[in-house]
Amino acid sequence: MAIKELTNIGEKDKSISLKSFIDLNLKLTTAYKSELPILKLIKFLSNIKNKNLFTDTYHYELLKELLLLYPSSNLIKDINIILVEDSLDSLSLISSDDFILLYNLSIYIKNVEGNFYKENSKIIKLKILNRLSQSDIEQILASYEVNLSKRIDDFFI
Repeated sequence: MAIKELTNIGEKDKSISLKSFIDLNLKLTTAYKSELPILKLIKFLSNIKNKNLFTDTYHYELLKELLLLYPSSNLIKDINIILVEDSLDSLSLISSDDFILLYNLSIYIKNVEGNFYKENSKIIKLKILNRLSQSDIEQILASYEVNLSKRIDDFFI
């Protein structure tokens, strides 16, 4: 009976269904796991100006993907990117004022402001974007926003 006193579960006018709660929570969890790290990376990069960023090939490819998404953002314009292996051997190359975007090595660089990965962080997924295709351009050119003879309904129907 204690659960009835602590929650509104089952009370028609005071609660949503358990399925609705689980569905919403799943969406939030999915966003937290996939999109939030990308937003954190963008914020991390925006704090690096005229400094070294040590990273590996995997993360460098991710940075190039982000530049495709935000081509005019200059996310890495003022960053000196240094490609290294994500291994202990690279630790000796990094100084205290450098920035680090290395997953494996980050466990040895705890609580350093310039280290992107924190304790219990998951690695950022590499393929976040789909490449532009010719049909994308054709679709945009045929849209009501570009072709003034079209109506909004023509684009969505």
